[in-house]
Amino acid sequence: MADEGRWQVAVDLGTSRAVALVGRGRQRGKASVPSQGLLKGRVEDLQLAIKTVQRAVERALMPFVLGLNQGSLRPRDWQALEVQVAVSCPDGDTVGPFPAVPGAVAAAEEILAWEGGKASFVLADFGEGSLDLAAVHRGKLLGWASLPFGSSYITRDIAYGLSLSLPEGEGKKRRYGEAGETSPLLREIVEARVEEILLSALPHLRQLLAGHAISRVLWTGEGIRLAGFLSKAQDLWGLAAEEVLLDDGVTLPALGLFRRLAGPYQDQSPVRREGRRRRFFTWLRDLH
Repeated sequence: MADEGRWQVAVDLGTSRAVALVGRGRQRGKASVPSQGLLKGRVEDLQLAIKTVQRAVERALMPFVLGLNQGSLRPRDWQALEVQVAVSCPDGDTVGPFPAVPGAVAAAEEILAWEGGKASFVLADFGEGSLDLAAVHRGKLLGWASLPFGSSYITRDIAYGLSLSLPEGEGKKRRYGEAGETSPLLREIVEARVEEILLSALPHLRQLLAGHAISRVLWTGEGIRLAGFLSKAQDLWGLAAEEVLLDDGVTLPALGLFRRLAGPYQDQSPVRREGRRRRFFTWLRDLH
């Protein structure tokens, strides 16, 4: 259990939104804010990214500051706040003043905490700006990758193909994900881009697996809400595709990072030890 007198904050800094989890002991809070300063999962404007983290932290802490939740955040608690950030492709070990952790690694740690230390799986997080992968074999991290193929490609394709604005294209994409938009042209646009993204990522997946026998991919992220996505991923990658179900307003990287801060799992995780080697690669070629 976390120290009752110590506050921790974990922030998943994504391309479209930042999710913050805050806690002390049994107290928990969360918040989500629009993200700025990132492109395809990477920090493009450091100052805007730092401000995004700060806004997310402030929003998550507000109920405690106002005393709306049990207990309150005292002025001296601000000096003891420990904030860490999960980001798809950190350029270093920090995002400004905040320690940074690869989002795929933090997410894989959370899955290991659920399933036990000898689990084998591929974690795939399909967000707006990137597709993040982490391969774990019998509890050991084989490696991770942050690929710049996000669901924003699909939004742009829809907007261009149907002569819509980007916000209208995003709305069409979301309705397609809810099976509310089924026109043949829209289906053709979405399925073509989904197939291209999955096939482009396949060589990197194989490199991560490095011949290890892993039979399933655990999927999370906004992009997997597209109708038929999981079945298409299973067909093209030849691995069982399963969706990771989460409560609204939380993400796997945020949960995994918070676990690092809040409990002894931080020192026991084999993924954490392997993660220090920073074995990762990225593919920077744009699909366009």
